[in-house]
Amino acid sequence: MQETYKLVGILDLFGVVPNFVYPVFEKDSQYYFLVYDENAKKIGRFEPVKSSCISRIVYLSNLKTNMFQQTDFSKNSEPIFVFQLSENEVFIAPISEAANFFETFKTENSILKKKIVDFLDTVGIE
Repeated sequence: MQETYKLVGILDLFGVVPNFVYPVFEKDSQYYFLVYDENAKKIGRFEPVKSSCISRIVYLSNLKTNMFQQTDFSKNSEPIFVFQLSENEVFIAPISEAANFFETFKTENSILKKKIVDFLDTVGIE
């Protein structure tokens, strides 16, 4: 049986909103990031969150979300992305839905626009 990891929060390492943030998972009272497989089509593995970052985790229960329902993930699951829209709101979705989300998301920030294009290119979405 596959080990499962529960989606519990986000980690914003840069303090810039709006922006991509890291989804954080919990298993056996430990926190993890997901790492894509080589094609960015599945979760390749989970890596522990460094202890110095744990205090910066924001739990989903403290955020407004788009009501994404899936909470349990394992190796080979479809990966998700999390985009922080404001200080208190995030959008969570499978990678396959990224293009739909970013078609409606507008920004004048050229750096963020480039990050979005790079992200879509990395995950193979045009």
